[in-house]
Amino acid sequence: MLATLSDGEKSIIAAMNSSWPDAPHQRCQSHFLGNLSGSVLPLDTKLRQQLKAEIERIATNSREIRKTSRPKSGTAARQYPLFLGIPYLSRDIELIAIESQIRAAIRAAASCQ
Repeated sequence: MLATLSDGEKSIIAAMNSSWPDAPHQRCQSHFLGNLSGSVLPLDTKLRQQLKAEIERIATNSREIRKTSRPKSGTAARQYPLFLGIPYLSRDIELIAIESQIRAAIRAAASCQ
């Protein structure tokens, strides 16, 4: 036997190791990624929804700034950089926390290999 492959079930791995002790074992990547997605997908979905809301808010603010900063006829155009009117992202801390949760879930899934 050159190598063994399984879904990560401990009893199957133990049986293969007792039958073929010299054969290296690898966990099935399809099962591994499927198990990983179960813990990461809800966090990723929440992150995408929050990012979408923030981007929409920024786009709305940007449009409002453009409307109010247009020069009136006969006056010199104001040269304000567009970013000066856009507030910082209000959810930065929450997004960083979600990213940390995703990274922790990936590390936990990888350590179960």
